[in-house]
Amino acid sequence: MKSEDCRSSNEILSSLPCFAPDPLLRERILAAHDHHRKRRRMLRLGGIGSLAASLVAAAILISHDWRAEPAAFPATVGEAPSSESRALERQWLASARSAVSPGQTVQMRAIDTELQAAYDRGADADELSTLWARRNIALRELIKAAREGMTTAGDVQVTRI
Repeated sequence: MKSEDCRSSNEILSSLPCFAPDPLLRERILAAHDHHRKRRRMLRLGGIGSLAASLVAAAILISHDWRAEPAAFPATVGEAPSSESRALERQWLASARSAVSPGQTVQMRAIDTELQAAYDRGADADELSTLWARRNIALRELIKAAREGMTTAGDVQVTRI
């Protein structure tokens, strides 16, 4: 039975037409292999370049001293109003006998919010100095109220009927 299958397959194969490949086929195959070889080389070089760049970036990040103090924010108004305000704030917190009530800090928070917004939008020195002066005045009033044992207007609400 196997010999019959072999004969029949041999007969079938011999009956097929002879294949004559295109004479340029070999050149196209070699060109495709050359193209793939160049592509693999470029990918390999790109990977090596990426690795080198990441190693350089890692070395820079590792060598940087992250504990160093950041550069001071450039003061547009000067240091006097802000340092005076910090001193007044420390004095107010020290003179307050009991816990600071929320009513006392409402005005301070509003001025601080305005001050931060002014810095964020790059306000001019006149506007900043005015806001610092308002903050210092509010702190002086809070210090005076704390020394006299009074409450500020934010703590007491009067309703007229």
